[in-house]
Amino acid sequence: MTGRRWRSLLLPLIVVAHLAVLMIILRTPLGEAPRAVDGAILLIAVAEPVVVPETVSPPPETEIAAQIEAPQVEAPSVDVQPDMAAASQACTLTEDVQAALRVSEAIPEAIQKIPATARSVANSLMLWDGTWARAAAIGGEAVLAPIQQVVKARILLAPAACRSVLITGPRLMLVPDGAGSVVLAFGSGVWNWNQVLG
Repeated sequence: MTGRRWRSLLLPLIVVAHLAVLMIILRTPLGEAPRAVDGAILLIAVAEPVVVPETVSPPPETEIAAQIEAPQVEAPSVDVQPDMAAASQACTLTEDVQAALRVSEAIPEAIQKIPATARSVANSLMLWDGTWARAAAIGGEAVLAPIQQVVKARILLAPAACRSVLITGPRLMLVPDGAGSVVLAFGSGVWNWNQVLG
């Protein structure tokens, strides 16, 4: 066959092949694979075009940092009452009074003058309980005056907040009297050192 004749037969063969494939596609129900036909080009028909949805990524989050400067306000100066709990922790006035009584040279001599009848069985003496002990009951002014002087002088050295701290119950102080020692008692109930000054 010559090239020209071959070309003239080629066109009908292509048309016949396409018609055969078309008939196969039309006879094949959807979902089944078409059967292959000898000498025909196998084409796969897609009933509907598959649309792949485009995933839209959200715009990147932009971080907005707003820096707001707070206005600086000066706190007004206010006179604050001293905290009584803090004052009571810092206050050592009982120990300070006891130390002053122990170092004073006049105290042992004064205590020796206290008659045994004025002392309790435990060799203690209630020196102040709302009021000072009566001088006559404890041996006169020669006994009471030096003790009062030492105690009041030491109380006055303490801060005002310390003097006004409330105390519950007596405060006992062991003070030497030359031959041994005596217990001096201050206060009962609820009281403070300012009251001893009065």
